[in-house]
Amino acid sequence: MIHYSHSAFDSYIISMAKTSVGRRRRRSSSAADILTSPRASASLFPSPSPLIATESPIPTPANLSVADIRLSLSSRLETLRKDADLMHSSLLKEITTASSRLSKRVKLELHACTQQIDDVEKECDAFSADFKEDMEEIKEYYEEFMSRAQNSASHYLKKGLSDLMSKMEKDLEKLRSRFATT
Repeated sequence: MIHYSHSAFDSYIISMAKTSVGRRRRRSSSAADILTSPRASASLFPSPSPLIATESPIPTPANLSVADIRLSLSSRLETLRKDADLMHSSLLKEITTASSRLSKRVKLELHACTQQIDDVEKECDAFSADFKEDMEEIKEYYEEFMSRAQNSASHYLKKGLSDLMSKMEKDLEKLRSRFATT
């Protein structure tokens, strides 16, 4: 047994049933009348794709039987399946094409991004090298400055202390001579 999901055909049948409930009831149509009426056959069973020709005309009401109805419906179902296969293959082709385009675009974007990353890394390496050189120069300048400062400080201390000591000794001698302490 084949189970069908709720389709457009089912929706149409339900909507037809709902709209016919509100109208004045006419005599109920037989399956043969529904299949042979041009309005119903056009609306219930939409014409197949222009790409697929139909070979089975709708039989007249005089010679319709359950087998004829089944044959007509199976023919229509086969036509719909062929239409669905055609649509599926064209959609699959479109999806494949779009996927290919998208893949190419992603590759191009990825290449551009990796190129930018490489450029930034090169600039960062150059900046880092320049920074290291500057730090080395600053370090050398600081060491030279400190050695000069120490030299001048030691020289000042040596000279300044000896001068200060000699001055203090002179001042002490003056004080001793003034107060005559021995």
